[in-house]
Amino acid sequence: ALFRAALATNNDYWMWGELRNGDFVSTTRADLKAVIAGDLNASYTTLDEMKNWRRFYAIINAANLFIERSGEALVDPRYTTLNHDVDVAQVRALRAWAYFMMVRIWGDVPFITNSYDGQFPAIGKTDKSIVLAFCEKELIAAADILPFQYGVLNDPILPGLYYTYGLGRFENTLISRNAAYALLAH
Repeated sequence: ALFRAALATNNDYWMWGELRNGDFVSTTRADLKAVIAGDLNASYTTLDEMKNWRRFYAIINAANLFIERSGEALVDPRYTTLNHDVDVAQVRALRAWAYFMMVRIWGDVPFITNSYDGQFPAIGKTDKSIVLAFCEKELIAAADILPFQYGVLNDPILPGLYYTYGLGRFENTLISRNAAYALLAH
């Protein structure tokens, strides 16, 4: 939900992506003309809202918190080690995707791999090549654990129902092994 909100707010995903490639022309809106020209530092309300990294760091902080604390749930016998490992792999892939998106949009970004409650410390930007190397490492590690499909009997990694649901519930909603590989290709 955090990731969906980060990308959907004000159609920012479209503006960060396709609109910036120059395939579109804005005939009346100066703010969209600035985006098309790649001038994301122009002074417009739309662009000021687009510059807010908070929504991506909300994803990253939630992912870091889950990675750090989810093992505590293994005391519940219904929560298997396999499910936990797959859940952590999904979250690691989501965190890598969030960092990939931020680097794609802004270049160098603050790099945080620990969770924080309340205030984030002041952290300088990390070179985008270091962040992308982390993303690649995370996605490779996650891909080794992620199933090809969720909720199917014949998946070699995670056979059977996933949290009592079949494929119809999870198809195109969770990060699979193939999705991790697709992100790695980018």
